[in-house]
Formats: sequence, structure tokens, C-alpha cells
Amino acid sequence: MEKRKEPNGPGHITGPKGLPLLGLIFSLNHGHPHRTLASMAFSLGSTPAVVTSNADVAPHEPSRLLDCAAMLPALAHEQSKNGFVRLRKHLQDASLNNVMTTVFGRRYNHDESNSSYEVEEVREMVMEGFEILGAFNWSDYVPWISFFYDPLRIRERCSVLAPRVKKFVKRVLEEHRIMPSFKELSDDSDFVDVLLSLEGDDKLQDDDIIAVLWKMIFRGTDTTALLTEWVMAELILNQQVQTRLREELDKVVGNKRVIANPDVIIMPYLEAIVMETLRSHPIGPLLSWARLSTSDVQLSNGMVVPANTTISSDFLNLDPNKKSHI
Repeated sequence: MEKRKEPNGPGHITGPKGLPLLGLIFSLNHGHPHRTLASMAFSLGSTPAVVTSNADVAPHEPSRLLDCAAMLPALAHEQSKNGFVRLRKHLQDASLNNVMTTVFGRRYNHDESNSSYEVEEVREMVMEGFEILGAFNWSDYVPWISFFYDPLRIRERCSVLAPRVKKFVKRVLEEHRIMPSFKELSDDSDFVDVLLSLEGDDKLQDDDIIAVLWKMIFRGTDTTALLTEWVMAELILNQQVQTRLREELDKVVGNKRVIANPDVIIMPYLEAIVMETLRSHPIGPLLSWARLSTSDVQLSNGMVVPANTTISSDFLNLDPNKKSHI
């Protein structure tokens, strides 16, 4: 796209020129793709794309305590047995249990065979979905190429995963519908109860409910576990940050009790660590959290994002000194 001003119209967003038909696809396959993304406008195949580095644009405590209470002994056991701990599996289990409690109203006991089977089933589906999301799908940007080139079998894997997800969530919906308290919302209601209680114009079809619920499970499981793992890694690598955080914890919480939600509000350094980790280690592959503009969008600087343009936030190049964050 070229930068130019029309006599009485909006300005076009600047960006490098790519190859005919293929755009800048090959520029993202090597080196430092986030530097290429720092360019404002480009194309991927026949799909125009815009990346923003503007932070203004890029957009049940008891359960968590139970998850932590179950995770800490497991960590201590693995440490004593092996001399080291692989955090990710423990974080994934805790995160999965937390989000399943909120969304589906169920907790998993890993010692029960039926529960363990369902946990493994959900974990496999989440992992497969995350891998598919992270894979570069050529046909998203060069649609005609899918007829003869799909090296990662994206379409095939999606066609297998979608029915598994639908079957699993539909089973959960049916279990909720036969419960005595069906449609009677209370403080103990989960998100499935809320969606099933909708009536009239707000009522959702099962396929829509399945899509909403699975998005919550998928986005809330591996993302949380990976973020926590990156926070721990950065704290290990940056001892001075770890020391300062420990001082804040000692000041606010001490060693007499467990940290609670009200404590987090008055712990700005902890929040800053999480926000900087999100900025420097975006939880998801480049361009994966993109959106498609359905119409022309006028920007405050006079430029326009054309309709049918892929819009993504360039988290790696956000200004860390700005007061506003996503």
C-alpha cells in the first residue's frame, strides 16, 4: 500500500510492497517477523493487513485457592522425586480446573478414573486447537492454494476436532438441562446455566452456545498456563525483579495468610510484571488474535483501514512507557 493523500479523501496507510499474489508471506518465515509487522500496512497473499502498536487500539477466588492448594503439593512431590519441576503440566491442570468450574460448574479429581478420562479428553482438544491456531494456514491469505497445498493438514484436523468439541459440550448442556435447578439462577450458577436461562430474543441456539463455551475453555486454559510460566521464567532470570516483588508481597500480605483478590489491587508492581510479560511474550502466535474489518474504519490521524483488512495488535512493539495498556 502506498502513502498518498486524495484531494478530498482519507490518507492511505503506509507499508512495504510485497510480491504479486503472495504479498509479504515469505518475509514472515525467517529472521524477526515482529520487525516486519512493525510496518503499518502490508498484504498476506490477497488479504490486506494492518498492524497497530497503539495500546489504545489493540484490545471465583475459592476455586482458584482450591486449584493452588492441589497444585503446590504436586509440585513439591515432583521436586523431591526428580530434583526439578516441569511447571507447564501443573499450570495447565490448575488452569483447566479453574475455567471448567466457572464455565461448566465441575471440578476434576485426578484420582478418579472417569474424571481423569474427561480431563485428558478436554486437554487433548485444547492442545490441538491451540496448535491449529498457531499454525500458519496459507489458505487464509491465498484461498486458492488450499486445493492442492495444505502441509499442516489444517482443514483435515479442524474437521476432526470440531465434531469432538461439539459432542463434548453438547453432553454438558444435556446434563445441565436435566438438573432439578435448571433455569433457576443462583450464586452457585455457572456460565452454562446463565446461557441456558436466556429467553426470548436473547435465547441462543445450541450451536451458538457451544461456540461461546468452547471459546471460553480454549482461550482460558492454555493461555493462562503459558502466561504464568513466562512470568516464572522472567522472575528466575531477573533476580532484582523477583526481590522487589517479594518485598511487595511481604508488605501487603506477609507470611501469615494467602494472597486474595483485594490484595492484588494494591500491588502495582505485581500488575506491572504481568503486563510486561503479556507485552514481551504475547500468549498466542503472531497475527493469531486478528480481526477482520467489515467496513472502512476512519482513524484519528486521517488514515483509513479499508474493509476486509486483517487487523492485528503488535504487542512486541507497544511503548512500555505509556500509561495505558491493553
